[in-house]
Amino acid sequence: MSYEEISKVHKELGKLMEEDFQLGQKATQEFASQNNISVEDLVGGKVDPMMLIKFYRHLSDSSGIIANEEIP
Repeated sequence: MSYEEISKVHKELGKLMEEDFQLGQKATQEFASQNNISVEDLVGGKVDPMMLIKFYRHLSDSSGIIANEEIP
């Protein structure tokens, strides 16, 4: 089920899912460009396993930074 379909039933949840998706896209593109690899190779797992570990850390850090900014 896509976030658009979820938004029809639960607007707030759909909005949060869309924001999370966009954050993930931005973090993926940022990481790929910083490491001179293509997004397709990164997402397809066609990179060194250590690079994947660094990528997942980057995604986690990116999500954490945004979440911490929203804490009053």
